[in-house]
Amino acid sequence: MRTHNLTEQSIDAEEQLNSERTEAVSYRGKPVAEIRPIAKPPQNIQERLEEMEREVTLVRSTLPRCVFRPGEPKPGALERFLADRNE
Repeated sequence: MRTHNLTEQSIDAEEQLNSERTEAVSYRGKPVAEIRPIAKPPQNIQERLEEMEREVTLVRSTLPRCVFRPGEPKPGALERFLADRNE
């Protein structure tokens, strides 16, 4: 990681924006900021799920999976729903 003072930072800003490395900015010899590239987003859903698991944002269930089976449609369901809503 390279370190720059604020004067160098303003001069080299465009070069740093196009670089793929992390760089520190210092003021009077003390680090005050860090410039780093933004992580590229995952290309597909599987990569995103794996990333979320690593971050512990997602915890997969240990329960067995079940298949959702919708029930048989019943005639008049919409009318009953609307009637209940108006009450």
